[in-house]
Amino acid sequence: MSSRRLRFIAICVVLLVLSAGGGVWFASRQSSSPTASNDTSAPSASTTSTTEAPQSPTPSTRAPLTSSEPRVDPGVDASIAATGKAQVLAVFDAQVSGTDDEKRAQVQAGINAITAALPAGSWSVVGDTPTDPVASLVIDASALAVLQQLPGIEHVNNALHEYFPAETATAELPTGELGVSASTSTMGAPAAWAAGFKGAGTTIAIVDTGVQTDHSYLMNGTVQKTVGEACFAEAFGYTSPCPGGVMGINDPSRVGAGAPCPVDIVTNGQQECVHGTHVAGIAAGGTGSGTSGIAPAASLISVQVFSYKYSTSRVTANTFNIDNALQWLYNRRADFPGLTAVNLSLGDGALYTGSCDVDELSTYNKVQQLRNVGIATIVAAGNEYRDNGVSAPACLSNVVAVAALNTDVASDVRADYSNIGPQVKVFAPGTLNSSVPCNGSAVMSGTSMATPAVAGAYAALRQSTVDSTISLLTSTGGAVGGVSWSKPSVKLNAAVAGLPGPPGSVSGSASGSQVAVSWTAASGGSGSISNYTVTARPGGATCSTSGLTCTVTSLDPTKTYVFTVKPTGTTGVGPAASSASVPMPSVPATPSAYVPLNPVRILDTRTVQYGGSSVDGNDVGCGAVGQGLSNVRTLEVLGRGGVPSTGVDAVALNVAVVNPTSANYLTVYPNGSSPPNAANINFVAGQTIPNMAIVKVGTNGKIAIFNNSLSTQVVVDIVGWFPVNASNYNGIVPERMLDTRPPGSGGCAASTVDSQACNTGPIAQGETRLLQIAGRGSIPSAAGVSAVAVNLAAITPTASNFMSVFPGNSTFDGTANINFTAGQIISNMVITKVAPDGTIAIYNNTGATQVTVDVVGYFPATSSFVSFPPQRFVDTRAPGAPAWGGPTCDHAYEGIGPIPPGGSIDVVMTGRCSSVPASGVGAVALNVTVVNSTGSNYLKLSPTGGAQTTVANLNFVAGDTIANMAIVKVGVGGKITIYNNAGSTPVVVDVVGYFPG
Repeated sequence: MSSRRLRFIAICVVLLVLSAGGGVWFASRQSSSPTASNDTSAPSASTTSTTEAPQSPTPSTRAPLTSSEPRVDPGVDASIAATGKAQVLAVFDAQVSGTDDEKRAQVQAGINAITAALPAGSWSVVGDTPTDPVASLVIDASALAVLQQLPGIEHVNNALHEYFPAETATAELPTGELGVSASTSTMGAPAAWAAGFKGAGTTIAIVDTGVQTDHSYLMNGTVQKTVGEACFAEAFGYTSPCPGGVMGINDPSRVGAGAPCPVDIVTNGQQECVHGTHVAGIAAGGTGSGTSGIAPAASLISVQVFSYKYSTSRVTANTFNIDNALQWLYNRRADFPGLTAVNLSLGDGALYTGSCDVDELSTYNKVQQLRNVGIATIVAAGNEYRDNGVSAPACLSNVVAVAALNTDVASDVRADYSNIGPQVKVFAPGTLNSSVPCNGSAVMSGTSMATPAVAGAYAALRQSTVDSTISLLTSTGGAVGGVSWSKPSVKLNAAVAGLPGPPGSVSGSASGSQVAVSWTAASGGSGSISNYTVTARPGGATCSTSGLTCTVTSLDPTKTYVFTVKPTGTTGVGPAASSASVPMPSVPATPSAYVPLNPVRILDTRTVQYGGSSVDGNDVGCGAVGQGLSNVRTLEVLGRGGVPSTGVDAVALNVAVVNPTSANYLTVYPNGSSPPNAANINFVAGQTIPNMAIVKVGTNGKIAIFNNSLSTQVVVDIVGWFPVNASNYNGIVPERMLDTRPPGSGGCAASTVDSQACNTGPIAQGETRLLQIAGRGSIPSAAGVSAVAVNLAAITPTASNFMSVFPGNSTFDGTANINFTAGQIISNMVITKVAPDGTIAIYNNTGATQVTVDVVGYFPATSSFVSFPPQRFVDTRAPGAPAWGGPTCDHAYEGIGPIPPGGSIDVVMTGRCSSVPASGVGAVALNVTVVNSTGSNYLKLSPTGGAQTTVANLNFVAGDTIANMAIVKVGVGGKITIYNNAGSTPVVVDVVGYFPG
């Protein structure tokens, strides 16, 4: 007897043993046949569709595989014929039960039994063990031959079956007005909002091309609506957008994982990667006042499943990606206790005239897992103009398939592009205006747009079960014209009629590890209230009562919670209402002083193709900042990169320009105010140069960036933040305190803040110019200020030179704040102690230099920031000619030689020079200078012992002498690490103060 035959007999014995032992039960097949027939021809990129599917029967009603149907997806045979391998999802006919861990153990036993029957070397397992009976494998022809005959194998799906976004193939139309007004008027959303049905306490997962989570339309004030992110995009031959690699199905949410793929991928005139952000806005954008998304109080989860390819300008996802996304949502559902609906605005473009439960069995099982725990999957029907069926996965019997209405007519009429067939459950408007990346908006069309409108309606209406919610949506819907299939359009106003109203005035009182939650009574609608359910976020702890107070227990005393109260009445479930944030007794107090961070990037206007990146995937590739007031770029800074969403007065940033098109300047200032007569960074065409900035946070948690001329690529890295604490630091809108230039040269015709210190003439060689700061503009008198943060600019100096800034009662001690060449315009951030008389001093070493000084904030006399005249802590240059290195304050780190390419030095910051104490230091304020590096290069400054920062503090070209201000968190041993990327680079560090920590 052959070894293959023996292996086949052995696996049969294993399966019988498992069946007897109860570990995995392989069900016998029924004789009934499915109603579905389908055309599985592969779609072209131009016929891709947005899909959504009809709602589910229970698992027992799914049509099983019959002996007359192929067990293997044709794509599997095609892949093996072409490459010798195929990635498959082998679904085995088993029942699993118990906890999720018990299910995984039972599934793993089934996978082990299957792989034991396959020829050695013919297979490999892909990914982690799921909770439903499927083996994810890469196999060859010999393994496939066994699978085709193996008892218990129900279907072998092609894991790499392709899906695409499903908007219509027309370019989006930009518009200045956000909001899905066509959707709300057609669907009756305003009436539902007025009754309290805005989706509070619910969460909608957007499985798509990624979401710009800090888009203004997707924010609740300064807090992002997105509460979770994941990425499972890894199509063969395409680039994965997943930061840090593709996630596992058990991994926790990862910030930035659900960010949009590159926005400059354009297919048939459509920016494909704007799709997910547009979909998210339709589902949950806005506030419910005026035009808005359908469930504006709902939260969002962004799951990225689309890989991209620049060479063909295409994006794609596959069954494996989508199944992993659905499994992840199931596995992590406890992290998102309000998870109510999953939105799939995607499709394969193929025609399915009936159910495709068998053909797409692996996805069917994933959807059913979610449905079994009360989570509906809403899918787009597709845009192929078909009258007799839909694309996958809308053809699954356990999803809610959505078709699109033509919103150009007064009555509900099917959009001609929209697929329609027996699988469709409901209609919704298909041409909608919503958010797109780069804080834009656009009108787009497709069943992709109708689907999130239904997902939002589902979340806003959410009843006790999936079936009851769908039944209410469909039974109260309106008639649709232009179709042979009788399917309703969603009418949210009709659906909420008679349901209970929301409770009012939800509040909580914390004690120990519990919170007593109270509220005022909800109206009973056309019935009466039976009970209320309270849910805590995060965590999902609950309590229920028929009264008006309930205590949620077993909470984490170190967290802050929001409590959502939902009423249930005799006519159904009413809308939830939420409390404000309730801090627990052990929540750490808000910091009172500067908080240093490991620097991270929060803006990069360059595309991904040319090096663009950010910590959370937002604000990348949106294009250079254009010229003038009409092109001011706003940037969300709160809730990003370690900065909290509230309690922030100002942020410390490193702002860099990359290859600007002209000599120019940028001004960074609080959003909501006019651009001040000030500059943060000056540069010439083609230069890449950074500058430190401390910027007061403006309206909606944003700052603004003004570019004076032509266009400029801009990079912003955040390095720390200042809490709202008037006794520690006060950020202001930048105010010009000095402009030495005459009128007609850009000088004092524009005026300083008080028209003083104007047209005073250039600072001469060797001159120390005193400048009164205290008592001017927003700066208090000398008694009330200890130090100021200023931006110092040197303008067309007559010689290559440097300047130093220090308190007005000190003298120049050999340090430098800014270095420049003759004729250059350059600026640098400075934090300097103020003399008792309220002055600072500016020393100019050689030549004559025109100077401007802009104040961006001040440290009051009560501040914990300790400032002092600049002290040199590092000078790697050799003393004397030609390097001209000088002594440091304690002769440490002097003359040690340049930092080599790829090298670094660890520098002790604490306990030196009687200025920085040995302990109690959180961060140091310093000026770092490179002198005549041998390579075009950058420096990174990081706390020693931690991960090296991914962003640069200083950029320069070979031969440059250039400086930049930095505030650096100190690390192990009170040290910072200075990393030099390329070239041999002499470095000088001057310290001007420290922040306690």
